[in-house]
Amino acid sequence: MQLLYLKIENYKNLQDFEIDFKNSKNISLIIGNNGSGKSNIIEAISGIFAGLFLENPKKIFNSKTPFNYTKEPFNYIIHFKTKGNFIKINYSNSLGWKFLVKKGNLEEREFIKSEFFKQKDELLPSQVIANYSGEEGRLFNLFYKPFYDKFKNSFLKIGELKAQRLCFVNRYFWQLALLSLIYKQREGNADIDQFMKETLRISEINNITFKFNPSKYKKYPQTDTIKFVQKLNPESKKELTISFDELMKTWDYSNDRYFFNLLSTAYLPKNSKIITDIKINYNQNLDSTCFSEGEKKLILLQFILEVLGDEESLILLDEPDSHIHISRKEVIKDLISKYHNRSNILTTHSPTLTHSFDLDHIISIEKIDNKVCVGNTDKFEIIDKITGGIWNYQQQNIFYSSKKDILLVEGQTDKIHIEQALKHLSKEYPELEFDVYDMKGCKNIKQMMIGLANCGQKFNHKIIGIFDNDHEGKKEVTSQNFHNDDDKKFMRLKNNDKGSYNNFFAVLLPKKDGFSEKDYTIENLYSADKYEKAYLDSLERTRGHFGRKSIDEISTDIKNKSKTILAEMSKEFEKDDFENFKPLFEILKTIKNLGA
Repeated sequence: MQLLYLKIENYKNLQDFEIDFKNSKNISLIIGNNGSGKSNIIEAISGIFAGLFLENPKKIFNSKTPFNYTKEPFNYIIHFKTKGNFIKINYSNSLGWKFLVKKGNLEEREFIKSEFFKQKDELLPSQVIANYSGEEGRLFNLFYKPFYDKFKNSFLKIGELKAQRLCFVNRYFWQLALLSLIYKQREGNADIDQFMKETLRISEINNITFKFNPSKYKKYPQTDTIKFVQKLNPESKKELTISFDELMKTWDYSNDRYFFNLLSTAYLPKNSKIITDIKINYNQNLDSTCFSEGEKKLILLQFILEVLGDEESLILLDEPDSHIHISRKEVIKDLISKYHNRSNILTTHSPTLTHSFDLDHIISIEKIDNKVCVGNTDKFEIIDKITGGIWNYQQQNIFYSSKKDILLVEGQTDKIHIEQALKHLSKEYPELEFDVYDMKGCKNIKQMMIGLANCGQKFNHKIIGIFDNDHEGKKEVTSQNFHNDDDKKFMRLKNNDKGSYNNFFAVLLPKKDGFSEKDYTIENLYSADKYEKAYLDSLERTRGHFGRKSIDEISTDIKNKSKTILAEMSKEFEKDDFENFKPLFEILKTIKNLGA
């Protein structure tokens, strides 16, 4: 399956919106800020194929679900390849469907509706699989629920083994997903074996604990699901712990999908659960409750790609990197790249995930005058947009070409103070040469460092974040992302897989002797009279504005003006005025000499 082109006329904020997927090599990363319409694209594609599989779009859009927000399907054009056929579909509310089909090497021709749907198994993808990070209930109830209900009822009541044509995978699947991956690992799948051992660090499975609701057995006829559960739990216990080998001997599973279907129909039905809980014990008596939300998300992704999906599947992943630690977002790219022979549509607003993909795969969208459209395809400008302009195009170019070490500071005035101090103390600290970047806040320093550490490019120079020694600064550098170095004068950026990143450091401004207050900013490095002069100058400039602004606004204005004035004053200071910068520079010197 390969999605080639999509035009949506009128779905939510997607008005006359079109995307060309042809050059994205079956992996399309749709990027944009929150509210730009990324998730709406996933919803629209789901709605298109729900209507096609049901042979009637209005069955979906006229449903009486609490999430229904339109009574009419939207107009669209979609082009795709599947099973050796090239399909063009044009739908409008007024005219219905128009189908153009090119089968193999034959000429393209128009199919009437009955002819198309008679052959839909070979003219539509084998299935559409979605994993959604937004309001799960809305998308599931509107488009996927009819397919889930049909699958569940047919398998429980009739015992038919048929894939869901639209399959919605949410957070409740992950135990079943892990068991299915273990099954496939036992079959000798090298990719799964690597994923289990290197990504999840599972070396052995000890046992599995199932909890049951035996009273539910009587609700259903003797289908495969019921027979499987009765063989698994012949004494109708409420809880049972067995090894994975014992689970395998319970039933003659034909393949991993069948194994999953048996477990899922017993476990997933919300009000009719036969199996009510599953826990997997592994390694040194760890159980599956130890997995982080990010690890569970990776399990679901591997499961979708390896067990549920096939080459004729269309896979829709809405922000698959949500909850995944930034240091592991590269794993997503590696996972998906192994399955490039099917259409994978991803959405994200993560600079780290975006940077890990080649430009061919990236589709940038943005809102202009409340209309969503495909935007710029220059990676520097794309990353600039999704980082909110923290790091602009020129700064990126300077950074990538720089041979100096990097200082990331909280604001423009911090940048001025540091650069002036480096200039005046250059003879005492000749080794301290830096490019200095204003990150517009301490949170952005941390986020930029994490992004750079995990963007897939190796940096030989050191990258050091300088944080004010105040409440906000301490909050950032004492978070889960940093740990103290041996001498505790600076911190290193954590790497969950390898301990720490060698070239990424954080420094809290060292306080000068005798300073007893909790908060300490870069302005405190000067003698008190310097800031006092800047403050009085700021107060003088604010006179006459007191009647037009609130007290809080005036106080903030005076403080901000004071900082700006002091930064400008620093350009005229003498060398002695920068004496209190020396403890900071000693720390920078220590970091500079590490590994030298």
